Amino acid sequence: MRVFITDDGFSYNSFLECIADSGFTAKDLDKQAVLEFLIYGELYFDRTFVKKVRKEFNHQPYLLSAEKGFLENIDLDQNPLVNKSISDPMHQFIHFFEKRKEHLNQRNKISIDLTGGIDSRLIASTLQYLNIPFEAVFSLDSGTEKEATIVKKVANELGVKLHIVKSNEVSSKSELKELFRFGDGCWDLLGMKSLRNTQNWRKENGADLVITGVGGELYKDFFWQQDFPFYQSPRSSIKKLVNLRMYPLDIKSEWLPVPLRSTLAGVQKDFIERLNGFKSSINTKTYDQIYYNVRVKEQISLISSATLNYLETYSPLLEAELLNIGYNLPRRKRFMNRFHRELISKMSPQVAKIPTTEGGMSVSDNGIYIAKDLLKYGIDKSKKIVSKLILKSKENGNTVKEKKNDLVDRELKKAVQILKSNDILNSQLKISELPQKLKGRIITVSYVINELER
Repeated sequence: MRVFITDDGFSYNSFLECIADSGFTAKDLDKQAVLEFLIYGELYFDRTFVKKVRKEFNHQPYLLSAEKGFLENIDLDQNPLVNKSISDPMHQFIHFFEKRKEHLNQRNKISIDLTGGIDSRLIASTLQYLNIPFEAVFSLDSGTEKEATIVKKVANELGVKLHIVKSNEVSSKSELKELFRFGDGCWDLLGMKSLRNTQNWRKENGADLVITGVGGELYKDFFWQQDFPFYQSPRSSIKKLVNLRMYPLDIKSEWLPVPLRSTLAGVQKDFIERLNGFKSSINTKTYDQIYYNVRVKEQISLISSATLNYLETYSPLLEAELLNIGYNLPRRKRFMNRFHRELISKMSPQVAKIPTTEGGMSVSDNGIYIAKDLLKYGIDKSKKIVSKLILKSKENGNTVKEKKNDLVDRELKKAVQILKSNDILNSQLKISELPQKLKGRIITVSYVINELER
């Protein structure tokens, strides 16, 4: 969760409530924050769209105590990522869920997101291993038919009911406004469509708890791979981390009015300088600190605040006890998903052998599968690095194919004009120059401006 605090000391649980109640105008818009949002699709740290409002994070609204059950609104000021000696991480991981099994079994219906990746598979395998009943949901809004095939195999092997959901395209301006409010004006409204649809479907179908796999990066080496294979180096490549793992869009200076171009140059520099504050003894622990304190806190605040009006949402991998397991694993245990492999293979060996969306690799610790996966791992990572470093990522250009939506295009045209009149975009900019991924971000900013002008 997060709260929004004005310079006057007033506190709000909603950003939109805050700006509606506080009398801010478009003159209070923080244009540096707008540029950061256009680049990253979200605002990290304490920044908001308004200069006189900052946000503060609570980690997540629900923690699960072995003794007391679910606890709400826990204030987690202390950083749980600390150096500790973990004697038997696999046993401790399973035992964590065993101690909480009674509370989970009291729920009417648990629903999890099941994808073709490995984090959701780890959660699903753990629940099934401990005989905790659940159903799985896969959204075709955020996945593909090919991924759905993988998910069906996993669900069948686990013996759990799988629901595949898909929403229609945005069909009205009122729906765009609803998505804007669902994301509290802080996230790309078009990116809210799948999450809102899935949570609404779950609520209508009787689920009373959603369990997510957020935090799974702290058990594998995905967030480290820009430094592969040097996972014990005292030097951190934070700029490379940002470019390869935080997916910034390339905002062209010519898209902006002249006064904002120097601001653009400073946005990423300022961002990297703030990330430098998380430097640890070795590079990979630095990256873990950034992942938890920057990426995860923003992501979990999105999930928890956006879905709280629908369903309780729990992310067990973000519990301090489990965070410490991942943070203190030997570096070799996180290479090529070894911790996931050992756990899933122990709990459900057949599920572990099913390919994933990570280059077709399995998550089996069987020697034959590991040998095959090593080749797939190398090919997959090489392709991704080439795509990002040499091709500058296709997502940054107009090469991304997206189904045309006349309503969204009309709203984008109006939004671009609003940003131009507020000296955020160059008056000579043509909409055809903008990459697809900027559509929702620009519309979101225009809606924020409209709220301020009221």
